[in-house]
Amino acid sequence: MERTLWIVGVRHGFIRSVLWSAAQCRQERAVKTTDTGIASIIARVLVCALCGLLCAPALCLDRDQSISQFYYTFWNQKDGAPSQITALAQTEDGYLWIGSEQGLFRFDGVRFEEYKPQPGVELPSYSIFALMPTPDGGLWIAFSPNAVAFLKNGTLTVFTRKDELPDSPIHCFARDHEGRIWAGTEAGLALRQGTRWVDIGPDWNVPREMIRYLLVDREGTLWVATINRIAFLRQGSKRFELGGAVGTGVTTLAQAPNGRVWFAEDNSGEVRPVPLGRLNADSEFPAIVGNGISKLLYDRAGALWITDMGSGIIRIRYPEKLGDRKYGFHDSELESFDEKDGFSGGNAF
Repeated sequence: MERTLWIVGVRHGFIRSVLWSAAQCRQERAVKTTDTGIASIIARVLVCALCGLLCAPALCLDRDQSISQFYYTFWNQKDGAPSQITALAQTEDGYLWIGSEQGLFRFDGVRFEEYKPQPGVELPSYSIFALMPTPDGGLWIAFSPNAVAFLKNGTLTVFTRKDELPDSPIHCFARDHEGRIWAGTEAGLALRQGTRWVDIGPDWNVPREMIRYLLVDREGTLWVATINRIAFLRQGSKRFELGGAVGTGVTTLAQAPNGRVWFAEDNSGEVRPVPLGRLNADSEFPAIVGNGISKLLYDRAGALWITDMGSGIIRIRYPEKLGDRKYGFHDSELESFDEKDGFSGGNAF
């Protein structure tokens, strides 16, 4: 299987999809993939490493190769790709699902196909907030303004009644190691129990405030990024532990090979480990800073990828070698790929 990194972007009204690979891609199905994001304005692109579940690391790309050595291609609206993308996910059958402001689409590595539900069922909206695949081949879908659906074996089940939904619109999903489905909403955290969503709040030691991102790490810990701080729930526990304060613009969480969880924050423009106070006194460093920083991910080889709205795609081949200090895009440990290098997507979002 080829080692790939998928990127989706918007430029001059077109959606572009970029494939990085050590060899030219000729397969007819998209490889395993992950991560989600928003591509909402012209000349910004959204990086998405795709390899299975939403928060899983990307397929392995050779750290000894520079970005310029990877193969690059793209698709746009002329090829059937949608624009105004809001979410990406890949199901167990290998299909890449694309949520957008224009509906739900499926990509097999060659063709884009708009999804149409079975007769008698309609999408509650053409505007999609979030997607999450499940190990049994299913796909959870969150719609705007407030609807949820589950797609499996070609059958779409839509939930629109008040007793079937969280109290506010869903921003993100997560599935823990016990198989429980969590949702981050505009008003807080919700847990699916049976056919209902249960609010999770002070009884679990987590504040009721907007959730920006959810991550389940390799140990089964659920990480929750709110607009003020990051909290985490160890597997088997019913009480969240609180990390240090972070900015209001956390966009993504990702786990490094050494187990530390990092975050990207686009208001302050930084990528660094989650502060955990006494548990991890040095967690504020290393830090990568830049005015346009948007999202981050770790690939399976251990390289750190960052998207930036001014410098395109940033890659740190060996983040474990970074010292306890701040790094900027001028530092030699960081390599970038943008328009001047041939990246047709423009700025990375």
